[in-house]
Amino acid sequence: MGAAVGAGVAFTPFIGFHFVLTFLIAWPLRGNLIAAALATNVGNPVTFPFIWASTYQLGHIILGREGGGAAGQLEHEFLHQSWEQIMPVVMPMTVGAMPLGLAAGGIVYLIVYKAVSAYREGRSRRLAERHSQASAPAE
Repeated sequence: MGAAVGAGVAFTPFIGFHFVLTFLIAWPLRGNLIAAALATNVGNPVTFPFIWASTYQLGHIILGREGGGAAGQLEHEFLHQSWEQIMPVVMPMTVGAMPLGLAAGGIVYLIVYKAVSAYREGRSRRLAERHSQASAPAE
């Protein structure tokens, strides 16, 4: 659960608050906080441009606004404009982050769940084999 929350939160435009948001969501869901923190790395310098552009465009679609403008303008708007001018960018990105973050979280949840289940089954099998070998009568 923690990894899913971390991956989902990575889609939000609130850089600098990803760990805090992840912990606030993962804690009541009883998710692993370390896995949550690690999974926020889904958002990184390589993936952020794609995440930002997709959340921005999807947010405009969900909000029913005409094309959101060039995604290349995001850097300028984030770094050089006042809060009032940033809100038209942050709002659609936040709205667009919700379905994309939920989808990413769901995918990460399934992958991590399957991996942990396979690891636990293999470990249980190995321990059972060791136990059966240790308790077998010596010939």
